[in-house]
Amino acid sequence: MALGSTYRGGALSVELPKGFKLALKKTISEAFQKAEIEWIEPLRWVKVSGKLSRSYFIELMEADGKGNLHFRVSDHQMGGFAEGWATFHAWIFARIAVKRILPKETLYSDLFRLERVNLAQGQEFYSRGLIYHEKELIGFESVQTILEGRALTTSAIRKTPDVRRGDFVRIHFMSGNLNLSTQGVVQEPSYIFKPVRVIAGKYKKELQGQLLPGGIVEVHL
Repeated sequence: MALGSTYRGGALSVELPKGFKLALKKTISEAFQKAEIEWIEPLRWVKVSGKLSRSYFIELMEADGKGNLHFRVSDHQMGGFAEGWATFHAWIFARIAVKRILPKETLYSDLFRLERVNLAQGQEFYSRGLIYHEKELIGFESVQTILEGRALTTSAIRKTPDVRRGDFVRIHFMSGNLNLSTQGVVQEPSYIFKPVRVIAGKYKKELQGQLLPGGIVEVHL
């Protein structure tokens, strides 16, 4: 059994397998949008039983939004068990709005500044998993008001629809060898090759079909 250092937390100490802290850091990073994890204090152990080999399993229990996270380590091979707390920062680059952005505004990079934010604490902790930090904004629009100084979240944006409510389309009715068409009006935002609800102008009846390129909606009867 290859061991690393002995870590103490109060009166408790744990002899850890080599590379454990790196494995814990990776596990926490995965839970915090692949953030860069920075230790603030040594690990604090609250329960220890038996020994740990390299066949351990890390379970993240709870985080308090103040940079502290409760975790558990189990080793079914050696029967070892330990619980502790980690204190850390979880850094990612987020897009921060430089002005108030209204719903349905087309998004582009100049509306935001890139800022390093800590997902382990404060408001960002409660937005973890939602903060949008991809490189591109092309083809996206806001779906709600984004306040100046707030991080852009995935729940606040969507791909710009290919059609919107009120747009005119050509509805093709498909039934066996029968193919009829009429003009219709879109009832909701939608995207190419996705379902969309339309009102057929001639029949004044709401139908659902598939949006196709060229402003065509195919409805199977």
